[in-house]
Order: sequence, then structure tokens, then C-alpha cells
Amino acid sequence: MLRLAREAGAHSCTPEGLDTRRRAQELLARTVIIDASGSGFLTLWRRKLLSQGVATLRSPTFVHPHASRVMDDALARYGIASGRQRELVLLPDAQPWTAPAAQLFDDFCACALEEIRSVCPTLCERIVHGRVTDILPLVSGGLELHCRLAKEESADLQVALPIDVPTWDVCIRASHVVLAVGDGDTAAWPDWAVQGKGSAPPGRLLHSSQLATSHSATPMVFGDRHPGCRGHVTSTACTRPGGKGCEYASSPAPLATSSWWAVLAAIARRLSLASWEMLPAALPAARPAECARPLGKGQLLVIGGGLSAAHLACEAVRCGWTHVTLVARHRMAVRPFDIDVAWMRRHLSAELEACEAEFFAACPAERRALLRKARPGGSLTRASLADLDELRRRGQLELLEEAYVLEACWSAKHMEGAWIVSLIRGGVGGTTSLVVDAIWLATGARLDVADVPVLQSLLHAQPQPTHGGLAELTPSLRWNEMTPLYISGALAALQLGPDAFNLAGAGQGASRIISDLCGTH
Repeated sequence: MLRLAREAGAHSCTPEGLDTRRRAQELLARTVIIDASGSGFLTLWRRKLLSQGVATLRSPTFVHPHASRVMDDALARYGIASGRQRELVLLPDAQPWTAPAAQLFDDFCACALEEIRSVCPTLCERIVHGRVTDILPLVSGGLELHCRLAKEESADLQVALPIDVPTWDVCIRASHVVLAVGDGDTAAWPDWAVQGKGSAPPGRLLHSSQLATSHSATPMVFGDRHPGCRGHVTSTACTRPGGKGCEYASSPAPLATSSWWAVLAAIARRLSLASWEMLPAALPAARPAECARPLGKGQLLVIGGGLSAAHLACEAVRCGWTHVTLVARHRMAVRPFDIDVAWMRRHLSAELEACEAEFFAACPAERRALLRKARPGGSLTRASLADLDELRRRGQLELLEEAYVLEACWSAKHMEGAWIVSLIRGGVGGTTSLVVDAIWLATGARLDVADVPVLQSLLHAQPQPTHGGLAELTPSLRWNEMTPLYISGALAALQLGPDAFNLAGAGQGASRIISDLCGTH
């Protein structure tokens, strides 16, 4: 949205510039955002960071929502101008780069939203709390979306929905669709965890994605910024030293409407949709009980060998768990970033790095192999490893490297039940048994378009060649030249490169998509 707002608010006197601006303004005025996390911005991002207790981001400051091919370090300037240099943390293995504190990044984004608001003040009314369940290509052009919209908990709704209907399903049609779902929301569960899912009570076996979605952090909305923050963060920032930008809103911003029917009508009207209609079934969407965040109590087992696993283990101790055991399949690796430094450095120059030249000259199958090489697996930062070492010194954490779970069985013989976990330890040999009260999985996601529910109908109607689960997209990230569906995030890694998973890739993807929509290739 920042990319589109920048084009819509650009000042140009050339015919091409004026045409691009007009096109961007039209697109922005007809945009609806459907987000399963809530009716606001950055909800899932906030929940993930808070559920893991992340204090400092891993990405350097020049990688942020405004970043482009040539370095635009607006985030660092924002921190300096607001007197918050202490929240710019020097990266020991990538000096002189700095990484922002999580709160500084949050406040920066809150001020950046004002850039959108200045161009399109009504956009917040078109952020819909719901989930797209299916996408169908239409013979006449465009796409048909099946959406499950959540019942808004707002006193402003004068026409109440039935109590037993927490969601309503609608069918809408749109001329263009951007699918920005990161890795596709397909959590990777080990086989032993899949087998044991239904045997334990709710909250005793959780994936990191569940811990994130169940967190109480709320969406970022327009207007929740410090009075000292000006709209264009690329040129200025908070003038009050230590001032905060956006605090977490107490509740999601309600849609400005007097009835639920008016919500649906407004969506259709503002998008100029060809049609919209109620689908027959109203399906339940209450939060599953197993997603409730568990209280800190007893013995906890965390599975994973990356930064998320380390964050979860440290956060668990802070939450009150008596003892945490962290199990990693490999030896813990320490790297400044989850990708090679050369791929991060590419954003400092308009020239291609050698790794980029090799990647973009390769065929799709070779690119998939290069992606695996550039992202060799989970790793920690030096700071996170130091945190783990401190907890080990205190006796609050045990780290088992080169170990993996053979099986886990739920036993009700204990007072409140417990997991009996069998581990195979490659480093010392033999099998070890653990008795723990709960298990948290930091095992990442399955990166495969075939596993993304919303793409199933499209895959059947218009199959695309895939390589290691990634589809061949056009250079502008369209599904194909005939289908106006754009894919952003990790699922577009064959076109964007290994940083498609990160903030840097989000900016690169947005640049390509908006350029294609506005005709400025």
C-alpha cells in the first residue's frame, strides 16, 4: 500500500508521470484489503514478534517498508531524528549496519501509514476482517473470490447478526488480486506431532504460528501516532526525544457503517465489483481452543534450530515456565542474517551483485537449488545465542543439539497429564526420554503452492510449472500473463530471490507489482 500511495501522491509534470499518478489514485480508491488477522495493518507481524518476545529485529535498518533498490535508510533517520539512537543496535557481524528495536520499527510504520492516509483517507474503512478461501479465474476476465468475513464486534452495527453465525461467506469479483500471505500460512508439523495432535488437551502442543495468531496484539490503524510524528517519514520524524509513535490499539477499528449489509454493499460499491452475493453456508470461525496461549507452568519442550526457536525458549522462561528444553536437529549455527550477507548487501547499490547475476541468469530449476544454498537452514544471531547461554548458566534451560524426536505420547497418568518424549541424540548416541507438560514447535512452514488452500482451484484450472513447491511466475509476479493474480512473499522466491521471505523481499515484490499495475515497468 505504501508503494501505491507513493505513486498516487507523486508530483510530476510529464504526461507519463501524470498518467501513472491518475492510475495509482484510481487503484487506491478501489482497493479493499481482506485480512484474517483483523481490520488493520501489521496485526500478524505484531503478534508474531510479541509471542516470541522479539526486542530487536534481525534485518538492518535499510530494509523496511519504504526500502527500494538503492538504499533509502529512512528508518535510521527516523530513529536519529526522534532521539532514539539507543534503539539502533549495531550488528556485530555486519558493521557498520544497525538493526532497529521492535518498538522503533513499529512506530516508524505507524508514521509511514500517514503517507497512505494523506493520499487516501478512506482506506481504513476498506480493511475487512475476513479470510479468502478460494480464488477462481473468470472466462470474462478478472477473478472471483470466495471470502469468509468475520462478524464485527461493534456496537455501531444496528442490524445484529444471529448469535450462532460468527462468519458470513460472500462471493466477490475483482479485476486484480494481490496475494500477500508470506509463506502461505502452511505450518510444518513433524510426523510425530501430527500423530499426537488429538491425544493431548488444548494448549499442550502448539506450533509457533498458533502462538502468534492467538496473541492479543491488535491491528495498527490510522490516527494512532504520536502528535510529533509527521506523515512523510522519509524526510522527518518525531521531534520529541524518546517519543513513541503508535501504541497498540485497544481494539480493531470498526468499519464506518451502520449495518452489516451496508458493509457488504460498500465493498462491492467501492471496488466496482461485477457482482457480490451471499453464499449458502455460514461456517463457524471461532478461535480453536488449542490456539489459546498457555500459561507458563512446569516443563516445556521447544523444537527447532533457528532464531524463532531461540526466541520462544527465552520468552517461555520470561512467561514463567519452570524449565525449558530446546531440541535442535543440527548444531546451532550463528549468522548475522538468515540469508547470505551478499544478498542483503545488494540493496545498497543499483548494480547487480555476483550472487544476483548468477541467480537471475539461471533457469527456474537451478534457481530453486540456489535458493537452498542461499538459505542453508535455521541460524541464530550472536545476541540470541548469548541469551540462551545465560539461561543455561542459570539452570533454566537445557540445549540438546544434534537430537530429534522419535515419538511423543500423551500420558494421563500424571496429575495433569504429560508428554512422554523419546529423543535420539546423534552427538552422544542412544535414546533419551523426557517428561514435559507442553511442546512448542518452531519448525517453520511448508513452502509449496500445492499446500496453500486458497490456490487449489487456480492450480486445477490453470496449472503452472513448479520447482520444489514454487510456481513459475511472470517477472511482474503474476500467476501467468492472462490471470491478474499477483503473488508476493516467499511463494514468489523464484522471481525475487532468497530474501523473498523477508522485509527486503516484500519491498522488492511490491515494487514489481505496483509497476505492472500502473504501467511503469
